[in-house]
Amino acid sequence: ARAFTCYQVVVLLEQLEQRVAVQEPVILFDLLASFYDESVDYAEGIRLLEHALDCLTHVRANAPLLVSARPPFADFPERKTFVEMLLRISDRYWIEEPLQPPTEQQLSLFS
Repeated sequence: ARAFTCYQVVVLLEQLEQRVAVQEPVILFDLLASFYDESVDYAEGIRLLEHALDCLTHVRANAPLLVSARPPFADFPERKTFVEMLLRISDRYWIEEPLQPPTEQQLSLFS
């Protein structure tokens, strides 16, 4: 299923929480994307994300769970809190560091 708003994400996670009885793996892509929506107040986003993370905690008790997320856009630095909230409930996580541009160096004509 695909959700377009953080409200829809919460509804889908509530439904998933009720359905997951068998240990089928669950994969969620870019979980936080809809929580970064500028039309959703920061406090409301926190409230909804806390509820969503409670649902995920119940899901992972019954099934393997893999979640991907990306940091917020530079315009919303306060929403980095959302990533931190997700990391706090994670058993394991991997953070991809941004690639550093290669340093330019003059190539030698002679070896």
